Amino acid sequence: MLAPAPFAITQFVYAKLPYDGRKDLVPIGLVQTTPTVVVANPALGARTPQEFMELARKQPGKITYGTPGEGTLPHLIGEMLNLQAGIKLLHVPYKGGGPAQNDLLAGHIDSSILTPMVRDLVKAGKVVVIGTTSLTPTPSTADWPTFAQSGLPGFEALAWFGLMAPAGTPPEIVAKLSQNLQLALKNPETRAQIAQSGDVPEGTQAEFSALLQREYQRWERTVKAAGIKQD
Repeated sequence: MLAPAPFAITQFVYAKLPYDGRKDLVPIGLVQTTPTVVVANPALGARTPQEFMELARKQPGKITYGTPGEGTLPHLIGEMLNLQAGIKLLHVPYKGGGPAQNDLLAGHIDSSILTPMVRDLVKAGKVVVIGTTSLTPTPSTADWPTFAQSGLPGFEALAWFGLMAPAGTPPEIVAKLSQNLQLALKNPETRAQIAQSGDVPEGTQAEFSALLQREYQRWERTVKAAGIKQD
């Protein structure tokens, strides 16, 4: 199965799920990783992570950020930013990412958390990039600052897609699938297609396993600290 980043979040947000991702599935390899991007309406006045966090400290609970809804990846990224930066952004949940982006452009909310695909809106002057959520600049976000390098060491949140297999799948089959994925990711055409919206990983089991461990720890801690729960 192809699993997206929220796969590592849902089991901590929802009280009852028919599976436990840590026990019922095993990683094959990552297909794509993508840092998210904190963006703001130009009217907010902030242009860097430092300016954004300083403004939020001066106005606790006043600066809004819109997301596709409660318990989504952007929601949790905002809560993690609150926790690590010692600020209080006001979460505004929408029913989907489209309405949130529309209200950002209209100036009804101050900020949002999107993907590097926002570049066209940045070029048009409709939004400004505050910073990205990777530890260091990546190929898809090389010209934008990271929060981790702007006063929040270790701040990381990625959107990603990875291949997984049911627990109990013979190890030799999982290894073969991972090898095939790694070969596919070395194909220039495949790499170019993935690079249009994100970054190309190695595709190894070890790489994906390490990411999942960080993800489980990060989001379990954030969900508990923020008190996020859905039925």
